[in-house]
Amino acid sequence: MTSDDQGGSDRPSTGGGEPNAAPTPRRFAFALATAVPFIAYMVTGSGLPYWLDAAELVAAAVDLDISHPPGQPLFALVARCFALLPLGALDQRVMLASASCTALAAGLLYRAIDQSLARVTALDPYASAALSLAASWVACLSTPIWFQAVRAEVYALQLLGTCFVLERVGAYLDGRNGKHAAPLHHAALALGLILGNHHLVALLLMPAFFWACLSVMGTRRRRALLQLMAFGSLGLFTYAYLPLRALARPPMNLGSPTDPHAFFWVVSGRVYGSTVATVDARPLDELYAEVLILLVQSLQVPAVLAAVAGFYLLLRNPAGRATGTLWLLTWLCNFAVAGAMGLTLTNPDRWGYLAPGIASFAASSTLLVGLLLEALPAASRALLQKVIGTLVALGVLLAALPAARRCDLSGFTAADDFDDRRRRALPARSVVVATTPQCVFSHWGGRATEALRPDLVLMPLPFVAYPGKATQLVDRHPVLRELTAGYLRDPASFVAALRTLAARRPVLVELDTRLPLSLYPHLTPEGLLYRVHPEPVTAAQLRRAMAAESEALAFRRRSLGASDRESARQALWLHYVAALHREAHGQRAAALRELQAALSAFPEDRWLRRLAAELTASPSPIDLRPLLTAD
Repeated sequence: MTSDDQGGSDRPSTGGGEPNAAPTPRRFAFALATAVPFIAYMVTGSGLPYWLDAAELVAAAVDLDISHPPGQPLFALVARCFALLPLGALDQRVMLASASCTALAAGLLYRAIDQSLARVTALDPYASAALSLAASWVACLSTPIWFQAVRAEVYALQLLGTCFVLERVGAYLDGRNGKHAAPLHHAALALGLILGNHHLVALLLMPAFFWACLSVMGTRRRRALLQLMAFGSLGLFTYAYLPLRALARPPMNLGSPTDPHAFFWVVSGRVYGSTVATVDARPLDELYAEVLILLVQSLQVPAVLAAVAGFYLLLRNPAGRATGTLWLLTWLCNFAVAGAMGLTLTNPDRWGYLAPGIASFAASSTLLVGLLLEALPAASRALLQKVIGTLVALGVLLAALPAARRCDLSGFTAADDFDDRRRRALPARSVVVATTPQCVFSHWGGRATEALRPDLVLMPLPFVAYPGKATQLVDRHPVLRELTAGYLRDPASFVAALRTLAARRPVLVELDTRLPLSLYPHLTPEGLLYRVHPEPVTAAQLRRAMAAESEALAFRRRSLGASDRESARQALWLHYVAALHREAHGQRAAALRELQAALSAFPEDRWLRRLAAELTASPSPIDLRPLLTAD
């Protein structure tokens, strides 16, 4: 690889061409790149737990616990440091970890793009700093990244590590003449660390990283490779947290990785292996089109077109080929995996996968603007570059206002409102059989942060089959012995165990399509859960229970109109399973009312439409078994 290939060392230097020149505007821009997003995240951040994995990750931070595979050890350690801060509620402290990591990522992304501009252009230092600042804001104030910063999630920490790696690889390209490999050692250490946070997203950086490594190896290839492997392995030592912490038997301890087999099961994420092929069965062209739609929504059409043109010009220009290759490889790997996984427009967790690609497009579009500004008339070039750079940065802030509205969780209370009915209002000494990860995580989060309802016994059905979980449950709650054994044996045994336990103490289940249909005759609605009865319920029992749930029914209908889409989806699911339950008891009119309420908010939902069509078409009871597969 020649010096021209690595950034054009023969370019004239005018102050902007040296990364360390004119430090004052660059330091000020770095401060703005970090501070402005941080303030935005804190203003819009949630003080209460959000849906999805947020409550589980808060519990992992508070208790130094082991969350779902691959365990996220780095997140637990970092978030635990924030949980110790005497600042507000525990949920808010862990959200502060996300906000801080994303804000620091914005600063590092600014540095990485500024380095790229310095390698490729000879811009005025002020203009280069302003453009790089705008690019970091374009990425980190976009909806997919902003939403990771306002709730407890692993993607904020992952983005911080990603931007650090890109900045360090860029720093190595700047030091190409001396072949000084220290920045790559730093990048290798960071890669090892974020492999202990979300290893799939970290692996997407490998092609860009190893491409940069090829030039440092040279004639001492073996020694250089061993050095990089050593630094990367040092970062991987975060995984030692999993078996060490599992030995202490923390409350969640998912996978119980105390032996090599269980450790590999957790770290490899083997539990997802059987579902990967069915995560999204749509055609690949539709999946990739959805990724492009989300990219366009995040950056807007002009920025996306500018990014494509920027990649093209950089790869054609010897002075920008190395820089263009770095950013293009980052985006291509990100795009390939995000599309193949079925990244959806409605799932904010999946948005986190796209963060490196958004950063790459922001960098490329900015590099195109920098190349164009170099073509300005020489007499007024410096002044025009400063003015345009400033206007671009201000324009980006104005363009970020819609994202602020979409990501604002400052008034979010929906998950806590659901908890009022799924936990706080339950009878004393209840056994709660939770059938969805969301409900389980809410219980674990409430126990960790507020010690809510210690009298309740939770059976986390989605995790009972995890290594060691059944034994752990029975050891802590002997009352679950027969229930756990029945669940692992067969559906009939599970239903029998539920009925037996319901004769001794209150048993409530979260109704879900994965529960056996034979259980439905023994259920009556109670709040947002369903009470299990030892014997089949009578018509009088069902009428009394349905009459008493008027408040819960009103709550479900209000939730359908929530501005937050995930809260509306939670209510939608409650209406769907309620309709199934009503139909199983011969309450056709009540089932249709549940479906009509849900269809008013989600008229295109195929499962709602299918069930409504069958109930409307057939006057006799229908076979519900084909409808117990909705996800």
